[in-house]
Amino acid sequence: MTFCYFGHHKCATTWFASVIPAVCQDMGLSWESSDSPADFDFKSTKAQADFLMFRNAGTNHLPPDRPYRGFHMIRDLRDIAVSAVHSHRSSHPTEMWADLKDMREKLKNMSFEEALLWELDYLKPIFGQIGSWNYANPLVKELRMEDLISRPYQTALDAFQFLGLVGDETVATTGRLAFTFKTLLNKPGRPVGHQGKRGLIHMESMPAERLLGIVHAFNFKRLAGGREQGKEDTKSHFRKGVAGDWQNAFTPAVKTRFKELYGDLLIQLGYEQDGNW
Repeated sequence: MTFCYFGHHKCATTWFASVIPAVCQDMGLSWESSDSPADFDFKSTKAQADFLMFRNAGTNHLPPDRPYRGFHMIRDLRDIAVSAVHSHRSSHPTEMWADLKDMREKLKNMSFEEALLWELDYLKPIFGQIGSWNYANPLVKELRMEDLISRPYQTALDAFQFLGLVGDETVATTGRLAFTFKTLLNKPGRPVGHQGKRGLIHMESMPAERLLGIVHAFNFKRLAGGREQGKEDTKSHFRKGVAGDWQNAFTPAVKTRFKELYGDLLIQLGYEQDGNW
């Protein structure tokens, strides 16, 4: 079984890129991460990892020749656009994205409204991937970032239980100690990152309490350096951690342009009932 995470730009990809490797490291699973929206070579060495993380996912990233299970995360497109402006202006790392340096200088010389209007066009390929996704695939659990923000522990449990990686049973003290000992054997030389090899011991599942511990270790307050959720730092990649922030940023001009480009898609995804918002 191949396990997959299907994400999109500004849809908690950085968070999952921390949580998933931590889970894999405990369980002795190998993992690989791909940031490219291009076709993935499922015959490559990288494709043989137990857990594949696609941070700019499209239907071209569904494994064609093997059993798999995965989960897919989307977000209100309006919040993606607002988050993209802040990220591209200030916080997104440029080491792995050479074009971002020039983009950053361009956005810094714009007003926020101008930058947001520019992002609406720039995000067309990403929103296209979200719109063309098959939301009826029984092998992929659909998740929303809004639920991750409001109910992070339950959302994470739902996702990893769907994959079959989290047990339902109550863990006795001896079982907890045995699991902890095995995770220690799996960790040496396997730092959390974009990729990791299999550990010494491969485990079929982990206790729910351990998954919740990992989620707690990567909660917003810790990642934001002690800042409470809702308190904004525009220079942080973990800027604010709330849903619906688009309402504070959309001007009439931005709203009109967004409706022209993505109004139907917003309704299709269930974020609005009609165009009267």
